[in-house]
Amino acid sequence: MKFSELLSLLESEANGAQTGPSFLDLAEQAQAQLEAEIARTRTEMFAAVAEHERSLLAAVLRTS
Repeated sequence: MKFSELLSLLESEANGAQTGPSFLDLAEQAQAQLEAEIARTRTEMFAAVAEHERSLLAAVLRTS
């Protein structure tokens, strides 16, 4: 959603002319989406680090 659309939504809420979801509802949805994306990214990052550690350990074991 563009800034101008958010501003328009806030103005319509202030004037009592809200026709769709409230600004708070949209903010909560955005927060939930961001939290889900952060959790997914964190999981992927930890998996990548674990894989890298395994390959480093395998390389060390091969050379010793």
